[in-house]
Parts: sequence; C-alpha cells; structure tokens
Amino acid sequence: DIPIEGTGLVQTLCNSNTAGACSGTNAVGVTKNQTLDLTAKQIWFYYYSGLTTTGAVKDQITNLRITLYGGTGESGNYSRWNICTTNCSTALNFGWNNIKVYTTRPDAASGTLNLASVQSLSLEMDISAKQTARSGTAQGWDFLRAGTKIRFVGGSASSPVAFSDVKTYSDSRVLGIIDVTGGSFVNLQTPLEIGTTTAGYPTFFKDTNKFIYGNMYNPDDKINFILQPNSTTTFGAYENSFAINGNTISYPGGSSGKRSTPFIFPSSETPLPELYLYASAIKGAENVYFGTSTSAAIARGHIYDTEIDS
Repeated sequence: DIPIEGTGLVQTLCNSNTAGACSGTNAVGVTKNQTLDLTAKQIWFYYYSGLTTTGAVKDQITNLRITLYGGTGESGNYSRWNICTTNCSTALNFGWNNIKVYTTRPDAASGTLNLASVQSLSLEMDISAKQTARSGTAQGWDFLRAGTKIRFVGGSASSPVAFSDVKTYSDSRVLGIIDVTGGSFVNLQTPLEIGTTTAGYPTFFKDTNKFIYGNMYNPDDKINFILQPNSTTTFGAYENSFAINGNTISYPGGSSGKRSTPFIFPSSETPLPELYLYASAIKGAENVYFGTSTSAAIARGHIYDTEIDS
C-alpha cells in the first residue's frame, strides 16, 4: 500500500478471466454504506493511479466518477460527479490525485437525492481490459472528507495568524485547498472563516502584500471575518503616516461569481474588536459588509459596494 493517510488505502482491480468482464461500460469500484449529511458541501478524496502489467492505469480507464445514493447498496435516487470522462489519460497524474467535487453541482442525477441523508456512495470507473497488478499499488482511494469551509480562531497580538498558517494546516491534512506562490499570491479554493460566532474566542490575524484569489465554485463561498471582543484583524501596513503594502481579495468575474465579504461584529460587548484595512482592495464582491450581521453596515443601512480603495 501507498496510503495518503494512515496505514492503508482501498484498492480495486478488475482481474476477471471471464470474457468481457473487464471491458466496455462495466464499472468497477468501491461501495461504502454510511449515512452522511452532505448538503451544500465539498467532498475531497485522493485517487491513486499507478501501473498494471499492461501499462498506466490512467491510460486504461474512462469515466472515473463518484456517485452518492439515497439508499444502501447503491440504490435509490442518486447524484453523480465526473472526475474525468474520455480524457482520464491526460486529466490524471501518475500517483496521487487530489480530487474535489461540490455537492451542489452534480453532472448527472436520477430522481432527487436527499443530500441530508446519503446512505451509500461508490467510486467507479470504466475500463478497457483485464487489470493485473504489478508490485506495489496499481490504483486505489484514500482520505474521503466532506465539509463546507476552513475556520480558525486564536493567535495573539504578538503572533497573529497569517495565510501561511492556513496553508500549513491544509498541507498537514492533505486538503490541498490553499496555495501560496512566490510569497504573495494566495490561491484559495474553499471558504475561509476567520474567527467564530462563539463568544470568548478572540482571533488575531495579520497579513500584508497578498493577492488572495477566491478560486471557489459555489456562489456563496467567500472569506468571512467574524470579530469578537479583544480580536484584531489587520490587512496591510501603516508606516510614516502612509498606508502601504495592502492586500487584495479578488473573486471571479461575472454575476454568478459575485460573493459578499462580511466583516461581522457579532457582539456589542467591550472592548470592541479592532479592524485595520490599509491600502487594501476587495474586487468582484457583490457587497462588503461592516456591522453586526450581513444586514448591517457602517453608518447603519449603508452597504459599500465592490472595491474599497482606502
């Protein structure tokens, strides 16, 4: 085994000698029966594409997919997500592939699946010929996770959390949801919640000179700041009476990609949290909120749209 997590992984090969058993549209895969609430969530898993005696697995398969079912044993209404179709040879890497799908965007469905009560799931593919394993892992699955966002609290005034800490967290759990390139470009692929609505958990965040691209799929995915008493959130820097080295949050263009970016103060308790935005911009957001909820803003009833320049 070559696990991505723990000591093992789920492996499967079609090695039947029955004529036609391992060709055409026959799907081979793995089925797990477990009740899950996957409403409006992302699903992560890793797929290993290795070698058989006849070559690379990724060259032998088509229609790699994950299917969620409303009944046990792959029964009832279902929704299906395609990882690759006829392009698996080029879409997949040799070795581990980090795969993510969004339960709000299936590629195919039968009936209406109740995502709040998923009873079974299968990971499947179509293959072209019998597969005979070589030494080592030929193909397999590992690390199945589902969730809606990454959220963190903590830090301190002297040691605030930064985007690099979020990447460290993601890397240690093989989530693959944030990349920091060249020290300044942040590719964020899942919602990020900085702070919590639970009282008593102040959060200290500070970063500067970052371009944060919200490479997210669901239209309500966003960066969300929740500021509790004693918290401090700082974007950019202020030196010698000038705002310098700010951050930019940028969401994909087009009306379907617009998100709101809240800076929420959920409590009127004192001391009030501190929020500093120096030389920073928020682009492509539908609305930017400052207040006690997403229905409130600075100067009650006002919403500051699109970009804030200073």
